[in-house]
Amino acid sequence: MVKLTSIVAGVAAAPATTTLSPSDERVNLVELGVYVSDIRAHLAEYYMFQAAHPTETYPVEIAEAVFNYGDFTTMLTGIPADQVTRVITGVPWYSTRLRPAISSALSKDGIYTAVPN
Repeated sequence: MVKLTSIVAGVAAAPATTTLSPSDERVNLVELGVYVSDIRAHLAEYYMFQAAHPTETYPVEIAEAVFNYGDFTTMLTGIPADQVTRVITGVPWYSTRLRPAISSALSKDGIYTAVPN
C-alpha cells in the first residue's frame, strides 16, 4: 500500500511542464544558452565556419555572452526570435549537435513547444 504522503511528495518533486510557442522568449533563452555553451566547447569550429561564411553574422550579444563567463542570460534577452532561429539553424551541426541538446535542455526545464495555429 502506498501512503498518500508518498504520492504527494512524488508529484511535488516532478518538474512542472508548460507548452510554449517556439518564438517565446523563454524558449529562445534556453536555445541561446545551449548555443553559447556549444560555441564555448567548439570555438575552433565556429571560427572556421565564420571564416568560410563571412556574411553569416550573429547578434553582438552572443559574442559578448561567449566570452563573459558569468551570468549571461540578461545579455541575451530581447534578441528577436527570427534571429535566434537563423543563427542556431545556420550552422552545419545544428541537426546533429544543437537540436538534440536544445530538446534535452527544454525537456529538463519542463518546456515543450507547439507551433501556433
